[in-house]
Amino acid sequence: MTAETNRAAGVMDRVDSETDAFVAPQWKSIRVLLIENESDLTACIRTALGDLNTSVLHVDVALDLVTATDQLKLGAFDAVLMGLDGYRTIHRMFPDTPIILLTDAEHAGQA
Repeated sequence: MTAETNRAAGVMDRVDSETDAFVAPQWKSIRVLLIENESDLTACIRTALGDLNTSVLHVDVALDLVTATDQLKLGAFDAVLMGLDGYRTIHRMFPDTPIILLTDAEHAGQA
């Protein structure tokens, strides 16, 4: 990848200033807001993302839309992870924020 492509993908190029040698790229930290009011499902999602919830991926949880919109207004999130409930509200208020929809097979056609 070129340096320009790396930057677009969130990879930071680094060169050691003393040796002028390339240092392995570091991924940009990604902040995701999980909007989910069911604690069992939240726990399941956090477990599934557990290995990723490191310095590269940080997941915060909002239990309702009011809390979610308050957190999103601060502008600190790269994406939202949520179910269909409230999707239109979040998309309307934050049209530039990527939304990853969680749904089951029964509701997949509605997504």
